[in-house]
Amino acid sequence: MATLLLLRHAKAEPGSGPDERRPLSGTGRDQAGRVAEHLRNRRPDVVLCSAAVRTQQTWQRLAYGLADHGIEVAGIEVVVLESLYRASPRAVLAAVSEYGGDAGVVLVVGHEPIMSMTAAALAGPGSREAGTHVVAAGLSTASLAVIEVDSPWHEVDSGHARLVEVLHTPA
Repeated sequence: MATLLLLRHAKAEPGSGPDERRPLSGTGRDQAGRVAEHLRNRRPDVVLCSAAVRTQQTWQRLAYGLADHGIEVAGIEVVVLESLYRASPRAVLAAVSEYGGDAGVVLVVGHEPIMSMTAAALAGPGSREAGTHVVAAGLSTASLAVIEVDSPWHEVDSGHARLVEVLHTPA
């Protein structure tokens, strides 16, 4: 069984320029580092990260947090993709299919509403009802949807996975 982690970026500064250039706020930097608590037993093998500044900063702070917990991050494959900014759930799944390979855990660092839409689309039989309600309402900043997948990454499709948990990181 493989695990797909869908993470909404941490809290960003208010916009005053191109949206994709917005950095994390001070609160967001702290929040991103604390996401590592949720991944202590789910070290990603592959990270797919939107090209937006705030998503890349979220991953960087998360990686520091993992390292602080003694988790090796040097071997994690990180792929920054323009296609994940303003993506559709189908585009997220295409990226996972292309880059997932034989990874046991894939982490996607992206944006709303795409992260919650992707989680909702994948949630099939066996998904936790409470989790499906949360993703239907949308993921707050630095929230993580944990999805279990029984098929190879290239076969993952809507309704064929289990949403097992939604983890929040308070601001």
